[in-house]
Amino acid sequence: MNFIAVLNGREAEIGITKRRPSLALRIGDRSIEVEECAAEDGAFEIVVDGKRHRGWRYQSGTELFLRLGNRSFVLDVLDRHAGAGGAGGAGNELRAEMPGTVVDIACSPGATVTAGQALLTIESMKMQMVVAAPFDAIVETIHVAPNASFERKALLVSLKPV
Repeated sequence: MNFIAVLNGREAEIGITKRRPSLALRIGDRSIEVEECAAEDGAFEIVVDGKRHRGWRYQSGTELFLRLGNRSFVLDVLDRHAGAGGAGGAGNELRAEMPGTVVDIACSPGATVTAGQALLTIESMKMQMVVAAPFDAIVETIHVAPNASFERKALLVSLKPV
């Protein structure tokens, strides 16, 4: 199975070459072995080619925000076959991937938004992330308020496709 991803503005094809006993990926002409270890929610530990790395992740729409070592990355996974799933949601609901706090609301009910447009800024595990519209839509309901805390899987925004 191959995926197209954009990392730091560069498009790359990532292929899964083996799934067991550990995951083997092909990125360009480089092959790497990856094993994910158990970690707390939102955190991850991976072993890449025998070296252990610890980091944090958060997904919003097709964007995956990674903090690995002292570096931050935004990975945009382009799934040309997927429907509109949103940030941890299904269909027209955007849900929180992890608990956090609302920092800013950048839209209002009834507003027309385009794919990729910022809807909310949230903070979780000392990282601020933007929740963006996964598709062109009308904002039906904003289910959170500024400075409000929310739990994992909390409903953040409901959208209606245009």
